[in-house]
Amino acid sequence: MKTARIFLSLAAMIAIASGDTPQPPSAAQVTMPYGELRAMLAEIENLRVAERERDETVPVPVAVHRLEFALTEVGGRVVCVLDAEIENFTAAWQLVPLVRSPALRLESAETGTAQVIGSTDGISLRVPPASVAHPTLRFVLGPGELEAFALDFGPASITRLRIADALPLTAHGEPLLEKADGQRVFAIASHVELRREEGTGVPGLPSIWQGDAEIAVRLDEGRLGFDGLLRLRTEQGDGARTVLSLPRHARIIAATGDGLSRWSSRNGADAATREVVLDWEPDGSLHRDLRLQWQMPQPPPGEPWSLASPAISICSYLAQSGGNLQS
Repeated sequence: MKTARIFLSLAAMIAIASGDTPQPPSAAQVTMPYGELRAMLAEIENLRVAERERDETVPVPVAVHRLEFALTEVGGRVVCVLDAEIENFTAAWQLVPLVRSPALRLESAETGTAQVIGSTDGISLRVPPASVAHPTLRFVLGPGELEAFALDFGPASITRLRIADALPLTAHGEPLLEKADGQRVFAIASHVELRREEGTGVPGLPSIWQGDAEIAVRLDEGRLGFDGLLRLRTEQGDGARTVLSLPRHARIIAATGDGLSRWSSRNGADAATREVVLDWEPDGSLHRDLRLQWQMPQPPPGEPWSLASPAISICSYLAQSGGNLQS
């Protein structure tokens, strides 16, 4: 074995490995084989290279600070708008996944110098070096997709899903953060399933009511007394109000039912009707059971008469008209 007697301080050896001019050696001396010295110097050099590379490496090449996806109804279509804030820390272009769903159709994109990339893996954004991108992408839902569809989002510090109250959709199993400005805001991790709400009204939309009625008639001191059980239902809107229409001479006795907050009667739009206005509690229910009692003058003997059940004259917010209830 080749052995060299070297009298160097440890500080001097490190200085030699780093290329610096060593200071005069101290009184401390080390004797070691030449091969071990060479291995030690090589290890010191490796540590210096690793330290230099660590200083030059960006811990996070790109960050998606914010990703928001909003669903609204525009002109009878469901429109989805994606807004994001993405920062590229590197000196190279970075490809950032945004959203993937077969239900989405990209309609327009505002991305500045960034580039939209579409593939079977979804929609991604190619972000320029050392820049911050604020893309806005507009999608529409494909035909028949409103019943149920899924969204997969790329990694982001904050991902929020906003659904307009006018849309009968909900983020299945996701926490509701808030309801504000006509929107429901959900916190999303990466995957979310959107489903049509069942049995839940959407505030702001008119309700088109249908229903059935069972009516008992009795003679009460010269007047006809009517006692009706009405089963009302609607498939859209907030279900906040129902307006029933009766003949003009009807005298309303009482209206009762679960969820009924108040009722009133008024003259109808024409001279031949009397309307009953039913306001319901805002609990989102689209099925109502109502007991309605009213009286009518008894027709003269021998004069024919017919049993006219209540009709749905107008719907919530006086926006729609409906058909007669079946007795």
